Amino acid sequence: MKKTNYHTHTKRCMHAEGTEADYVKAALDACLDVLGFSDHGPFPDNRFDSRMPYADLDEYLACMDALRPTVPFPILKGLEIEYCPDSRDYYSFLLKEKKLDYLLLGQHYYQEDDGSYVHVFSIPEKIGTRGYIKYAHSVKEALETGYFPILAHPDVFFNNPYSWDDNCEEACDIILNAAVQTGAVLELNANGIRKGIQSLGNDHRWPYPYADFWKKVAKTSIPVLIGSDAAIGQMVEPVELPEMREHDINTYDWAIRPRKAGEDQKVIWNTYYTIGADAYMDYLKEKYATIEANEQRWENVQTDDAEIVLVAYGISSRVCKAAVKKARAQGIKLGLIRPITLWPYPKKAFDALGDQVKGFLVVEMSILGQMCDDVVLACGNKHPVESYGEFANVPSEDVILERVQEMLKKY
Repeated sequence: MKKTNYHTHTKRCMHAEGTEADYVKAALDACLDVLGFSDHGPFPDNRFDSRMPYADLDEYLACMDALRPTVPFPILKGLEIEYCPDSRDYYSFLLKEKKLDYLLLGQHYYQEDDGSYVHVFSIPEKIGTRGYIKYAHSVKEALETGYFPILAHPDVFFNNPYSWDDNCEEACDIILNAAVQTGAVLELNANGIRKGIQSLGNDHRWPYPYADFWKKVAKTSIPVLIGSDAAIGQMVEPVELPEMREHDINTYDWAIRPRKAGEDQKVIWNTYYTIGADAYMDYLKEKYATIEANEQRWENVQTDDAEIVLVAYGISSRVCKAAVKKARAQGIKLGLIRPITLWPYPKKAFDALGDQVKGFLVVEMSILGQMCDDVVLACGNKHPVESYGEFANVPSEDVILERVQEMLKKY
């Protein structure tokens, strides 16, 4: 099986981080066999947001031409782009004149009868799942043009608070039948998994992949590939594993293993029953206190003299590290605490900060600021705590720096 990724975004999209060269390095580290770039495709009239301006298209393509000779695997030039019925000549122009290797159908909108566009993440309640059928027909029409060999996140329309019904069934069938008829490849998109489990209507699930959709796919012969929908170019972390060693299961007499002839039968007891309820409660309190005292883990980035401290984890922390570096180059005393354990929360990291700290900015891929309360408790409510959250996009270095400068003026 080849390791490929055909769904890769750069900072040109205005919702991702990293250059083309950053992604090529990450692909080398991950031993990819094929890397396809697919920034959101611009239109000459720049009709959609969160994508590069049309004027930047040639520079984007030239970057990939320059990088191709530097790596041992193919770099493919692509775009993730919406289908608009009035733009068929443009798709042909991109493939024939701009010599793109592929167009990835990323249908984030569908058109109403009056020509207005509806974003698939925000289908109005008055339309509900009937909007799914309109969306599915737009996908079907797109695939039938022959311009799009791959359908990105085909189940993205389930990122809405509506439960499964007959309209969902019909929308899925329209898309799957179109894929069968046109030979299109469906992408199982990992970005929905990175968004985490969410409460959507009566369901508690990923926005996508949507399980019922993929159960239907499994009953067909439609080819499927996995796309990372990469939005930051430094995802591979160095890992040091201890040297492998043989383990003798007979080392400890309490080990669970097959009973040898003549051995007494081992019985597993719950500690609760052996020491009594009161002692068990004391045991748990002591255990949790020990964990809280000894297992807090975090990473500090230039916090010794920081006046504003960012707090972030995951992808957001990657962006924050870059923001700290840029801020320091501008003479701004910015630092970062990256929690590694969320419980026990790394309160010690906050206790060790100096008196020069003026406030905290929590950066998350969450519009609700889920970690703000943790930071307020960890700093003893001694400093102001503000939040910068994104939902569909990766947090921006520039926005982080703007917020930091605003905080320095306020505090």
